[in-house]
Amino acid sequence: MTSTRASRGSRLWNGMPFFTRFILVLCVTLFVIQFLFDEPVMEAVVMSPRNVIFLHQYWRIISSTLFHVNVMHIGTNSMSMLAIGGLLEEKMGTFAFAVTVCWGMILTSLVYIFTSLVAHVFGNDDLIYQKAVGFSGVLFHLSVLEAYQSKAQSRSIYGIISVPTKAYPWALLVAIQIMLPYVSFLGHLSGIIVGTLQLHGGLDILLPSHEFYEQVQTWSFMRAVVESNAYRVVPPKDISINEYDRNSNMTSLVCAGLTSVIGLLLNIYETIKHICLGSRENTGGEVEPTSSFV
Repeated sequence: MTSTRASRGSRLWNGMPFFTRFILVLCVTLFVIQFLFDEPVMEAVVMSPRNVIFLHQYWRIISSTLFHVNVMHIGTNSMSMLAIGGLLEEKMGTFAFAVTVCWGMILTSLVYIFTSLVAHVFGNDDLIYQKAVGFSGVLFHLSVLEAYQSKAQSRSIYGIISVPTKAYPWALLVAIQIMLPYVSFLGHLSGIIVGTLQLHGGLDILLPSHEFYEQVQTWSFMRAVVESNAYRVVPPKDISINEYDRNSNMTSLVCAGLTSVIGLLLNIYETIKHICLGSRENTGGEVEPTSSFV
């Protein structure tokens, strides 16, 4: 049994793309450091819009995305990164994916800070004093890109309801907030905003050209990395994931996502009702067993 698990773990590791592997190792290493030193580390690295804006602690823009609160937090984000990040890196190529993730870390934090500052200007100080940490904002950014390249028409949210694939990040945003109200809604929303901007060309000015990605792979000091089994070569431009469908109607997608969330809430309500009541009475006064929930 042990050897079988070790073999599976080895295959998983060996099949993991380079930058996805790098991010996972980095986050786990930082979590171990955080575990050893606890509060002093966390207080210095979490996102705090007030500290960034007024105390100029700019490192929090990056550090807040790489640290995690507990084992469940880093475990969930690691599995999501392995699934979403691994798939995107396979399709985008390692260098293009790395650039996307790095910009995602910076921009999701900046959107978070900017939104907090706007709220502060209009008299609401809740967000500017709020603290957040974790890689999930970047994961929502990546999930938007992944949803648009997927060939699947729909996806399931926790096995409760299916939603249109392109509306999945929006529906998941609301679903997670309902089930886990203590998580950072603004952090996740910032990721979706950044992903949507990239999807529709809003980040083109920041991203290198496809030709540059291909050129980087020929540089001599990149040879060792490019020739490793974990490196994924940037695909030809005509099949590159960077060429997204930018003609989708965002209003219809958001409406589809909201409709799916309403359906999710109704399903949750029915499930709780059936669990609490156990059975229901039919019109003839006999007890009718409840139907199984799908």
